[in-house]
Amino acid sequence: MREYFAPDYLIYFGRDSINRDDLIEFMEMLHSALMDLRFTADDIIAEGDKVVTRWTAIGTHQGVFQGIQPTGNQVVFTGITISRIKNGIIVEDWEEVDQLNFTQQFGVFPDI
Repeated sequence: MREYFAPDYLIYFGRDSINRDDLIEFMEMLHSALMDLRFTADDIIAEGDKVVTRWTAIGTHQGVFQGIQPTGNQVVFTGITISRIKNGIIVEDWEEVDQLNFTQQFGVFPDI
């Protein structure tokens, strides 16, 4: 996975950012909780050095995620990622994920 990202890669979530290694660690943790996790690209738009992907992720909560015990429930969440590409690899991402919906499905917050 590292080969797709620049060594100094950063991904931005609102005001926060994480580097390539932290992103990989997070994705490994997410995949261990949602072992059948799969992403679908719903739309891809490219212009210049940027690619925008609107995506949907689906998985079954089968492992512990950030201290939350498995529920066995299917989890579905969506997001939009803007990637900046340089020399064929991703150097930056800006990502928006439906965090409230995501955490509600893990039972962190009650449904509204």
